[in-house]
Amino acid sequence: MNIGEKKETQLPLYWCKKCSFIIALIFLISIFSLFNELNSMQKSQLINGNAIQRPTYGEGEKKVRLYVEVEDKKDSIKDELNLNIEERRYDNEAMLKSFEEARKYIDLNILGENESLDDVRKPLVLMKQIPGTSIKIKWKIDNKNIIDTRGDLNNSNIPKEGELVQITAQIEYFDTIENYLITLRVKPKIVSRREQVLDALKEAIENKSRDTITEKEQILPEDIGERKINYNEPENRESEKMFFIGIIITGFIYFLFDKELLDQYKKREMQVLMDYPEIVNKIVLLLGAGMTMKNAWGKVVKEYVNKNREGAKNKRFAYEEMIITYNELHNGVIEMKAYESYGKRMKVLPYLRFSSLISQNLKKGSKGLLELLEYEAMEAFNERKELAKRLGEEASTKLLLPMMLMLLIVLVIILVPAISGL
Repeated sequence: MNIGEKKETQLPLYWCKKCSFIIALIFLISIFSLFNELNSMQKSQLINGNAIQRPTYGEGEKKVRLYVEVEDKKDSIKDELNLNIEERRYDNEAMLKSFEEARKYIDLNILGENESLDDVRKPLVLMKQIPGTSIKIKWKIDNKNIIDTRGDLNNSNIPKEGELVQITAQIEYFDTIENYLITLRVKPKIVSRREQVLDALKEAIENKSRDTITEKEQILPEDIGERKINYNEPENRESEKMFFIGIIITGFIYFLFDKELLDQYKKREMQVLMDYPEIVNKIVLLLGAGMTMKNAWGKVVKEYVNKNREGAKNKRFAYEEMIITYNELHNGVIEMKAYESYGKRMKVLPYLRFSSLISQNLKKGSKGLLELLEYEAMEAFNERKELAKRLGEEASTKLLLPMMLMLLIVLVIILVPAISGL
């Protein structure tokens, strides 16, 4: 690939380039991961271990994800909690609601996954606002031990026949307020001890939130009865993910270097195979005109050099190697060894055969060399035709995918209007 350069020089350079790029990439990935970790540390939500900064007036609520640990005499319970931290509110703020459309919307959506108001076993949908309007809703529940303000049920300790619960939707629209009474029957649900503890914790958090709704911070409960509670923020795994993804990309790029080099070598091999018939034909014509092999070689080289000087700067590997052989011949290298070196540098079978023919005939004398090269030129031409045929088949195969995509696009253009018109 590097004509005229020694392998001992180019191989270390290639590895240095490859390794330096990989090391630089790993360094950049590490820097980005570190910055991401520092940024996540600055965005800590917890204050003094049991408080969360509320959004200020008008910012709306924010969601906070915490890991909670409830200490118990028997064992500790660990789980993840997703909390909605409401914005800091003004005192005596008036909400605006009401109208018939709100009642209909409540009737259609309040049941959630339940089948009827007489058989409520799953959480209710206690919406806070009617979508697309300024109507807002507040809920009043006569038995908060069974249904909380979010619609979650605490139905683990109620009779099988269920409990009647009345909830009132306080519909507000500007200065109009209307109460809409709904009576439903909550039936028992089998709940685990874990769910009971977590439900109690959520209720305690809500009570604290209501007590501190006008405060700057929301205080989280430190215990539930005899159970102590520890809060921890989830670990930020994004930096680790970023680092490992970067390592995978680095490994991919590492092998991409080798693939790129291999692709370049294949292009070089294809190019020299396409140039082979032309070179042999030129040598045959010049030998047939009475030139010696050395002069014929020089004539082909000079023609290539002059063409490149005139602006056709198209690097041809076979001709570039011929230039090296030409310089060797004029620097005192034995002619036979110069041609043999040419074939070895090309590392392609036709050129090895070509250099072998020349060197063998130089040993025995040049008699019969022209006939052998004429036969070689004919064989090279046939091989080039086969190569061109194979390349054409490969090109047609590569065109199959674009043709299939075009066919699908045409089918969509035809079928979509036909189907839409039905």
